[in-house]
Amino acid sequence: MPSYGEVPQSLTIHILANSSKQFTYRLGQAAEMSPRALVQSPRYVPDRRDYEKLQRRTAYVVAATGYCRTGYMELDFRLNMQQQWLRGECKESASEADIKHFANQSRVSLDSLAE
Repeated sequence: MPSYGEVPQSLTIHILANSSKQFTYRLGQAAEMSPRALVQSPRYVPDRRDYEKLQRRTAYVVAATGYCRTGYMELDFRLNMQQQWLRGECKESASEADIKHFANQSRVSLDSLAE
């Protein structure tokens, strides 16, 4: 799985029937940590800087992959000790080229993205 620093990241996508392009960008995987490791890990309380960093990284990832060309609208997010994700929708509708390129995918490869 591609990573951002040492943290795994993923971008799941979905083009709806009305040509809306939705996505979820995830940073980190709580599932990789055992419950015991979570209890023993130092208490991490995310703050506004962490939220802004998640927003910036999301904007970079959806633009760099070509999924959102004109930005996105944030629909929901989660930012806590176990998980960080942001769900959004691209500002532009899916073009014919988008449909051809992304329609059969549920995840976009992030292997080639810079940190």
